[in-house]
Amino acid sequence: MTQENSLDKLKALSQSLREKEKILISHATAEHAVQLGQIGIWDWHPHNNVLRWNSWMYKIFNHDGQPGQEMTYDDWISNVHSQDRERVDSAVQLCGHTKTKYAIIYKTTHDKLVYATGGWAGADDEARMLGICIDLEPAQ
Repeated sequence: MTQENSLDKLKALSQSLREKEKILISHATAEHAVQLGQIGIWDWHPHNNVLRWNSWMYKIFNHDGQPGQEMTYDDWISNVHSQDRERVDSAVQLCGHTKTKYAIIYKTTHDKLVYATGGWAGADDEARMLGICIDLEPAQ
């Protein structure tokens, strides 16, 4: 291997490390913002009915569990207050049929008022819904 080839490989490696560092910093910044804002994030794959929450979703819904744990749509909708459940389910289903976004305010089964918004990402078997929930009455 020539010195020039070694230098080129070193430059490429250095560039790759800088790009990875930017991604890590971006991820850390986003995670910090989520923690400060107490933002619940969810990710639902309807083709296999797998739903995952971040730690704030569990806190918002007073639900036991760990981030990344597999749940189902029914696990989530059962945590929506019975008076709001049909309205919330209809909003999500409409979003699914039209592949648009939704935004709604509702109560949880623990009478917490939350704002939720979500939308579709991907296509075909990889299509999924992503969104956030924010507790509108957070404990101080």
